[in-house]
Amino acid sequence: MNPFGFALTAPSAPRRGPQDMPSAPFGFQPPPSKMQQTLAILNEYNPLPAFGRLLNSPMALGGPITEGDIADGLVVSGGVAGAGSVVPRPSNALGMFGGRLAATADLDALAKAEKMAAQDASRDEIWSATGWFQGPDKKWRFEIDDSGYTSKPDALAKTGRIAQADQYLESKGVPYKVGDPRLDPKMQTEALQYADRPAGKDAAIPLADYMMHPEFEAAYPNSRISVGRQSGTDYSGSHQAGTNVIRTGGGVIGRGDPNRDSTALHELQHWIQETEGFAGGGNPHSLFGHSDPAVSRAVSAEHKRLLTPPSWEEWKSNPTWDGVSEAEVRAQYDKAVKDSKRIMRNLYDPINKSAQDTAAKSIYKRLAGETEARNVQSRMDMTAAERRANPPWWTQDFPFVDQIVRRK
Repeated sequence: MNPFGFALTAPSAPRRGPQDMPSAPFGFQPPPSKMQQTLAILNEYNPLPAFGRLLNSPMALGGPITEGDIADGLVVSGGVAGAGSVVPRPSNALGMFGGRLAATADLDALAKAEKMAAQDASRDEIWSATGWFQGPDKKWRFEIDDSGYTSKPDALAKTGRIAQADQYLESKGVPYKVGDPRLDPKMQTEALQYADRPAGKDAAIPLADYMMHPEFEAAYPNSRISVGRQSGTDYSGSHQAGTNVIRTGGGVIGRGDPNRDSTALHELQHWIQETEGFAGGGNPHSLFGHSDPAVSRAVSAEHKRLLTPPSWEEWKSNPTWDGVSEAEVRAQYDKAVKDSKRIMRNLYDPINKSAQDTAAKSIYKRLAGETEARNVQSRMDMTAAERRANPPWWTQDFPFVDQIVRRK
């Protein structure tokens, strides 16, 4: 039974802040509304038959949808936790955001940008004149020109389990590969055990063996980054904090899929964030009770918001109740409030657990570092001229005002 006695649904609408352009130029989809998120949690619970017509109501929370009703975001597609949404990779056009520590940073242009900012020049004017801008963490950035980028995705094959097992057999002088019926079963088991050793699971290759990226290499010549295949199906990729290791090719990304490159760039941006001290990303599985109070408060607030029914005024003003007695409407509202409180108290209630998961993923998407890394992917098909003509804040899926800057 739906705890609120009705289903929630509404058309989505983008939430725009004062830093947004009137419309995004590349067809980006807005995040789902609060009602759509709640529906995703509750859609397996049937509404009361008498009010089944609420299922498709465009104003299920009552009254017109305002900016305050729009969710701060949840886009669950592809992998999460360092991967974000992925988009097809066109040829010869990608972009990442570097900082003042990059060897190719134009520090004269940065000084000009800082001077213009002190003189209250607009962000657009500063970007147009210098190519620098400040993120929500107030750190200065410029966009790296990646037009010379190429990749060798097959190079990652040697980091896989079977590839390592085959290498082990070769080192032993065995002329057969794993799966060959002529291979001694004991030797195959021994080779697979070798591949499953801790070091084998962490196998990686130098970035240059996977990706030819002269602009990135020039910007960060001492990066010493290694790339490995992402294991499991939960994540498309990841960056191991405190190391020079990134992973890609997991989750929905299959062998030979060009999205693997998109995810690798997303993870490289996380490496830059750590190197430059930019706001970082995170993992949705670790956001409840996060060490950064801003993050944990945001998750808790989103969780509560998802499980809180509308006010009585909103409830009764919903035109869907036309023709229903006020006593019956009130009875349904009282039940919704009671059920909501009961569910909120029980952390193990299936609906509560779903809300926890949805809240964590929603806040994960709003982390400034994740928004920036997804923006790298979103700007993949831009030429250098197009990137300069379309500032980064035009193409990110959450405006700066809605992003959460993780400090810890």
